[in-house]
Amino acid sequence: MAKRDSPSAQRNKEPIWNMLSAKVLPAIPKKDEPLRVLEIAAGCGVHSHHFSLQLDQTKTPFLWYPSDPEESSRASIQAYLDDEPTLKDKLQSPIDVTLHEDGPTDPNLVNGLTFDLCICINMIHISPWSATLGLMNLAGNKLSSGGILFLYGPYKVNGSAVESNLRFDMSLRSRDPSWGVRNLEDVFAAAEKCGLEHVETIEMPANNLSVILRKK
Repeated sequence: MAKRDSPSAQRNKEPIWNMLSAKVLPAIPKKDEPLRVLEIAAGCGVHSHHFSLQLDQTKTPFLWYPSDPEESSRASIQAYLDDEPTLKDKLQSPIDVTLHEDGPTDPNLVNGLTFDLCICINMIHISPWSATLGLMNLAGNKLSSGGILFLYGPYKVNGSAVESNLRFDMSLRSRDPSWGVRNLEDVFAAAEKCGLEHVETIEMPANNLSVILRKK
């Protein structure tokens, strides 16, 4: 079966949606066109499916573009989409986005569209630092003025974190030396270079953080 599940995504989808609906969506500048959302590293599609359903219930016109560099993940996202006819023409077919230091592999991502919101959940610590730089480059180029980049995951602050996240960091680095729980200060510095300003950081369940950045 193409459709896959993710226990961690099932656990965190509701807390993240609560954050998106309470903090993020109200901060996006209003306009007459549908809200355009780009989801980076969407994984198996649990978040894409849940957030799109919740957003649809608010009666907000939107276009949700999930993306992932792995073919199996894109197939799973498409399976969720195929099983949800109510989201036709709202949740878009997944696109192949691989991030490098200078941004995505395809500079003409989604036919040159700009986005109001870019979401990246649990990617930064399980990818090379160059992917984070590429994410900031993409957000700086693809977000409309006042648009939001929303990040979720574990982070260090001033080089320190709770013991469980420090152990997680060691485990990640043992699997791949280019991975690891990142310092928030480094993420903010990379964002600032791409025209993004830090708005707010909120503590979340399981020692994760929600980070809100805005395109200047």
